[in-house]
Amino acid sequence: MPPREMVTEWPPALVDEIKAAFKDAYAKANLKDSSLSLKPGSRPQSVGNQIEPSIANALATHISSWNLEACIGPGYPDRLLRNEAHKLPVEFKSTGQWDDADSNRCVLTSSSTKLREQFVAPIYHLLVTVKFDRLEDTATIRQLRLDFLSPSTTVNIRFEGSVSQRILARATHPTDEF
Repeated sequence: MPPREMVTEWPPALVDEIKAAFKDAYAKANLKDSSLSLKPGSRPQSVGNQIEPSIANALATHISSWNLEACIGPGYPDRLLRNEAHKLPVEFKSTGQWDDADSNRCVLTSSSTKLREQFVAPIYHLLVTVKFDRLEDTATIRQLRLDFLSPSTTVNIRFEGSVSQRILARATHPTDEF
């Protein structure tokens, strides 16, 4: 794909405006220390998939001067934040344990297709992390963290080769089953 500006430095006034809007929506939705019921026996990935839409929808109901909407299609970003002047990609993540020394990956995207199709420069990226405590089949929301990603944000890039059963079934390389 042709090179294109995919991330832009945030104007401080826009950062302040979005911080205020999210803090206000978080308070109005009474999310701090709220509890969400989880499907019994949920694994960590499933917990995140249950928490993120619930919190995003609660924020969307209460955020003023902005619309927080689903971003249609597979891949990055999950949502978009829109007002008359801006259309911003927003990715929601969740964690039960925030540790400043944790080096586990938090995957944002492996493809720029959706981003290229739906957003034009300047593109300001917002990462919303929901911090929660889990006790059996209940998650208690503790905090939101907003990260305003920019060209100076350090990111890890990982290129990987992968196969699928479909690819393997169609391959011309030697195989054997027994």
